[in-house]
Amino acid sequence: MIAGLGALGMIYADALERVPGVKIYGIVDEARRERYAKDGRMFNGVRKDYEYITAGSSVAKADLVIVTTKSSGLSAALDEMAGVIKDDTVIISFMNGISSERIIGERFGMEHVVGAVFLGHPGQNTNGSVTHDGIFKSFIGELEGASRSERVDALEKLFAGAGLDISVHENIKYKLWSKFMMLVAFNQPTVLYNSDWTPYTRIPGGMDLSAHLMDEVAEIARKLGIAGTDRMIAENLEFVRESPAATVPSIYQDFIEKRPMEVDILSGEVARLGEELGVPVPYNRAVMDILNVHNGKLKL
Repeated sequence: MIAGLGALGMIYADALERVPGVKIYGIVDEARRERYAKDGRMFNGVRKDYEYITAGSSVAKADLVIVTTKSSGLSAALDEMAGVIKDDTVIISFMNGISSERIIGERFGMEHVVGAVFLGHPGQNTNGSVTHDGIFKSFIGELEGASRSERVDALEKLFAGAGLDISVHENIKYKLWSKFMMLVAFNQPTVLYNSDWTPYTRIPGGMDLSAHLMDEVAEIARKLGIAGTDRMIAENLEFVRESPAATVPSIYQDFIEKRPMEVDILSGEVARLGEELGVPVPYNRAVMDILNVHNGKLKL
């Protein structure tokens, strides 16, 4: 079952439905259920139809729930998921940020949650039609103890059977923080620059703000006991340099399409943790304030 059939959710739905014996259910609200039942979901020009589950309407329990909703939709998604969770349901979140695992665990118990990271080219979601070039990797692992377990092995087999590039990461918390750093430092500024990733590799000084944002995330991570932050910075710089300059991250897509941006789980989370830990994060606070004004304009 997939909670959140936007760009990211459709990438996984399209792949996993090809596995023999796998049935895809979409966990949605009532308005989306009606719309999707009528219009289907479009992925790379092909209509996709699934069975949809809303809060209180579940007729099945889930072996696996993949959470790919936006941060603003997580609370409602948890309500919609409640009826499908059984004692051994595994929940993985490919959401942006570092907080969804904790929030899901607080609702259903951390024993259900396996760490997961999507890393690759973003899907393009335009007027409900999703396109994606298929270039991405998935990382999974237990959040505590050894990264491998029986259920992680089963997930690896499932994803590999769908033809996905899947790796069991030796330290999934590190991978979550590494992606978080990239989202904060390189995806958010595209809104400020009104641009794709071109400034980072083609304009002198284009990475200066990103460097400050990464340094603040690294200091927060160190305070929380996340090791290897220098390597984390180097990996993100290498990833950006090797990625297409025309990369359009999801937060910039949201800005263009006049959808709320996930500021709360990016620089907003850095600001919250900075205040909690006594770490100054002026650059992240400035980015948060500017992007929140853009979000506020959507309500006018």
